[in-house]
This record gives sequence, C-alpha cells and structure tokens, in this order.
Amino acid sequence: TSITGDLASGVSGSLESSSNFGFGFGLGVDYMITENFGITSGLTMMSYSSSFTLSNFEQDAYRTIDKDGDEYDLLATGTNVVNDVKLKYIEIPIGVVLRFGGFIARLGVKYGVSGSSTSTFTDGSITATGYYPKYSTLLYDIPEYGFDTYSLSGSEGVVNPKSAFNLFIQAGYSIPLSQKTSLSFTGFYQTSLSSIHEAGSNNIASGNEQYTSVLNLMDSSKNSAFGVEVGFGIKLF
Repeated sequence: TSITGDLASGVSGSLESSSNFGFGFGLGVDYMITENFGITSGLTMMSYSSSFTLSNFEQDAYRTIDKDGDEYDLLATGTNVVNDVKLKYIEIPIGVVLRFGGFIARLGVKYGVSGSSTSTFTDGSITATGYYPKYSTLLYDIPEYGFDTYSLSGSEGVVNPKSAFNLFIQAGYSIPLSQKTSLSFTGFYQTSLSSIHEAGSNNIASGNEQYTSVLNLMDSSKNSAFGVEVGFGIKLF
C-alpha cells in the first residue's frame, strides 16, 4: 500500500516516500442477475501505510498561542525527518461482477470512511522559533516555551484523513470445494479518486512540542493498494 503526494506550495524542502505493507479484510456479496453478470457490494477494513523522508524543510508560519495566552507565529525548520503514517479505512464497495466458469472479475468504486490513524516520527530533528507580532520580537533558545531544537525520534503526531472514493478492479479464479462452497484467489488494485488529506496550514510543528504529520505539508495526497485477495465463498441460493 502507499500514500503519495507533492509538497504544498509555500513549503520548501525535499520529500521522498516508500510504500509499506498493508492489510485488509472484510465481507463481500455477489448478487448474480444472470449466470455471468451481477452486482457486488460488502464491507471491508483497509490499512494504508507509507514512510516519508524530509531531508530538510521549512514550514509556513503557524499562528498559535503560548502557555501565557499570547499569540505568536511558530516558525520551524527540520532536517532528516522520517515519518511513518498509517491510515485505516472502513470501505463500502459497489460495482459489477463477471463470472465465466471459475473466472471472476469485479470493477467499481469504494466509499472509504476514515478510521483510527497514526503518525510516528522515527528520526530527524526540528528547530522552532516564535515571532510575536504584538511586540515585533523573534524568540529562540527558550525551551520552556518550546523554542529550541528537538529530536523527533519516538514522537507521535496527529493525522486526520478525509473520507474518499476509491476505484477498484479485481480479477482471479474461484475453485469449487463443494456444491455450496469455494475458495478464490484474486489480484486487485485500487486508488483514491480524490485527496485524502487537506494540507491545511502546512505545518508539522504546532507548538509546545506538539506535531502533526508530513501529510500536512502535502497537496493532493492519495492512497493506493495492490495485492492478492484470498476468499472463502458460500452460495446461499
């Protein structure tokens, strides 16, 4: 599985990403209208995962409030940041199914509802400073206010993906085990049709050593997956 996208305008830096292993499971229903053609639906759980590396970056100014209640612009730069992002979705597919003997093919869309997701930093550092427009003053090297250089290794961030539609295609073969049961092996590919995350304020650091994820620095983030699906089928009628 993979999560991809480009750095948002206004964000400087170098971004690389690598796909990670994901998983999925669920329940599917094929309703055959004729011997060879039908509709398919169901409910699936799907996990998407990627590792992102920012060799360096400079985020947009992020307006926030310090511990004294004073408003300031958080400025942050980072180096060698590695961020593992995992997104979980509950997906509802709707599509068509073709069956010719043991051959199976499905094509359609899935509506994915975002579930629990994680953002974990495994390497890198970030330097935060604060500009107070009220006083026209830039503060730095004040750890008690979060203005310092920090290691990101082991830090957790907040990630809030959006629900999205996915295009999916499957093709494979079904092996009958009895008159009512079968075992199927199908290859599949699916990809989101719209962005799964808004770049928002283009920030990783949000003040007081609180973080988000690399997705906050990206435009048009999308997920995709391919692999092999193993299924056990029961013929109801």
